[in-house]
Amino acid sequence: MKKLALIIVLGSLSTFSFSCSSFLKKDYPKSETVVSDMFPLEISRSTYYENLASGYAESGQNEKAAELLRLSVLHDPANLSARLKLADQYIKQNARYLAEIQLKEVLRLNPSSTTAQHKMADLYLTSQIFSKAEPIYFDLFKNNPLDKKAAWALYLISKAEKNFELANFRLNLVQIIANDNVAVTLEKASLLRLQNKWPEEQVLLDQVYQVEPNKLPLVSALSESYFRSGNWNEASAILQRFDETNSFNFEISEKLSFAAVQVQNYDVALDQYAKQKSYRPYSTQIDLKVAHVYFLMENYAQAEKAYLSYLSEKENSQDDEANYYLSKIYQLTNRFDQSATQLQKIDSTSEYFSVAQIELANIYKEKDFVGALDRLKIAHNLRPELLDITKSYADLLIADHRFNEAIALLEDTIPIFPNDEDLRLKIAYSYYQVDSKQAFEEQMTEAIKINPKNSEIYSALAQLWFVKSKKGSEVEFFAKQAIELKSKNVNLKPLLAWALLDQNKSAQAIALFEQYYEQNPAEYYYAKSLADVYRYALINSKAEQFSKIALGLESSRGLNAILQNKATRKVSDFDTDKAFNARVPASLENY
Repeated sequence: MKKLALIIVLGSLSTFSFSCSSFLKKDYPKSETVVSDMFPLEISRSTYYENLASGYAESGQNEKAAELLRLSVLHDPANLSARLKLADQYIKQNARYLAEIQLKEVLRLNPSSTTAQHKMADLYLTSQIFSKAEPIYFDLFKNNPLDKKAAWALYLISKAEKNFELANFRLNLVQIIANDNVAVTLEKASLLRLQNKWPEEQVLLDQVYQVEPNKLPLVSALSESYFRSGNWNEASAILQRFDETNSFNFEISEKLSFAAVQVQNYDVALDQYAKQKSYRPYSTQIDLKVAHVYFLMENYAQAEKAYLSYLSEKENSQDDEANYYLSKIYQLTNRFDQSATQLQKIDSTSEYFSVAQIELANIYKEKDFVGALDRLKIAHNLRPELLDITKSYADLLIADHRFNEAIALLEDTIPIFPNDEDLRLKIAYSYYQVDSKQAFEEQMTEAIKINPKNSEIYSALAQLWFVKSKKGSEVEFFAKQAIELKSKNVNLKPLLAWALLDQNKSAQAIALFEQYYEQNPAEYYYAKSLADVYRYALINSKAEQFSKIALGLESSRGLNAILQNKATRKVSDFDTDKAFNARVPASLENY
């Protein structure tokens, strides 16, 4: 209260110091009954309430300030300073219509008040009522061609309305009077970005960056442009330069650590996280990012320690992202039971629920196939909209030769995802297995319509035709189509070789078999295939040689069995030799 009283007294002593006399372009008659009880000869009651309101406004008591300003206006309706301040208070309280009333009254009493015009135009601009804001700003700029605020506002209106030609014209006017090359450049870049002119945007920003390499907004915008184009090395370079030549900036540090992860410069990322942690010591999200970086570095011992430390915090104990990646470490270090324990902690509402359930099924399917199948069934019933779970569930049903159940599941799912060719391939395969030729052809036709360049369609047909001992010429056609479309199926070229051999094209077949055996000398079925080919051609010494090699390899399955397995068991097995089969941590996807 002492402070408030001091404000009142000081305000009163500086007679009219809070009033905006510059807005009064003509004299208004004073009322005979508006003098203050405290200073009857020096200050009007209207000014007294206005000054008192200023004290409340400075202390953040906006409602009280507005009430006192209403009293001020009540005592002197011509007090334009009080009306302008009251409009400001209404804007703070989001009572824009009341602010508009006060501003209109000011302009009625003093039409030439540029302050009132600016406030009115700003009110319309922030309310996105451009049709009312634009003419006011236009008049302000017309009357004062050096009015930067009006020039900027006119440009922003054109930009918001996507009138790019007019926006460029107005931005050029801003450039003439604003003397702020960086700000204008950033806006020119934003116009190019809105028009999807990404290369032009990057060239423009880079040109100005060469002159102004230490301007934070420019470095930030250019790094964003590099991010969008996937130019991580350039982004990392300019961010690292800024970091080394300027005082620490948290925004730049976040971007630099993000870019460093993309180019696998993990030491730089860890260094930036350490700086961020010293700046925000209580941010556990930084700890999670550090754990992720150790994971990507394949430093699993350090990553495990970091994840466990992060999860030990009560508020983080149920963090699905951390639990998921900790489970990956357990998989990579052959601790599958511990991995399963972590995966089971992931909530059904989590974005990681789908992949967690699929990986749990993968962990359990070798020792408890039915249990794995039941797990995916429960997960599907719980979250039927998750397509990956549905596909994996269908894969296990197919692998268990429960084709009718797979068909029923996929028939329910395809109407929800009619343009997913993978679903069409699965149901087509199932129809094929139950000898429903017409349904098989219909689904394959639909799959080809959806994506005629899908190599996996022809890859699947080649495998099916081979497994079912169809004509070699047809297997050859499908295999060549798939190869031409760049299928990643490693079985296709051996399939093609067998198809060629079936048609007595032995020279081509043997050349292919030898090529793939040389590339894969540890694969049983390549060695066995070569032995069979040489035996077929009565080259007994070669046949004997490769038979012995095949017997020495661990696998005991022939090509046909492997292909059958590949065609039916398509739940994604996790390669324990590659950490990067895991999805990129979400916390590292955004800086």
